Amino acid sequence: KVFIRCGYTPEARYRKAWPVDSTHYRDGLAYAILREDWDQHVQTAPMSIRSYYKEDYQDKLGISRVLPEWFTKNGLEKISIDLNFQKGYVALEQFNPIGFLTFFVHEGEAEIGWMGVLPNFHRQGIGTRLVNGLIDDLKQNNISRLKVSTLGDSVEYEPYARTRAFYRKLGFKDWKRIQQDNPECEEQLYLLLEIGKIIL
Repeated sequence: KVFIRCGYTPEARYRKAWPVDSTHYRDGLAYAILREDWDQHVQTAPMSIRSYYKEDYQDKLGISRVLPEWFTKNGLEKISIDLNFQKGYVALEQFNPIGFLTFFVHEGEAEIGWMGVLPNFHRQGIGTRLVNGLIDDLKQNNISRLKVSTLGDSVEYEPYARTRAFYRKLGFKDWKRIQQDNPECEEQLYLLLEIGKIIL
């Protein structure tokens, strides 16, 4: 508690690293603080990425519900089903879920299903870390193409303009456009990332 009050944050856990006696060991924790945080009297909470578990289901739905600009009622109904079948990752701040990404693989190609980050954590690189974590795993499994679909440019809607800019900044290229008779998504844009051509 003293370290936390002084602005330090836990950044690592070492299992069975602290000797109690000659035969018993306890887990150890490593705390750290940046000099700039100390000078500015701020505390930077640690953030980590891990694969998600079934127990994360409600947390991911909860994040989706506070992002109405991206998740409509229809979208929430669909994601509530998809989360039972898609793999993915969760971003954590001190063990609290703050973002997630899901994906699936079909015919040797991967596609991002859903992604969301709590509003207070936007523009902090969390989405980028989630996507890069997926890319690392896909590379290890010899999957060279990653797709994602989103609302197309022909529909003027600022939140999804940000979404398209996010993926394009990561190297995704416009790949295919589909005009639809769907008031929520009149144009569906597919973006493609050739994983073998990027360097993280």
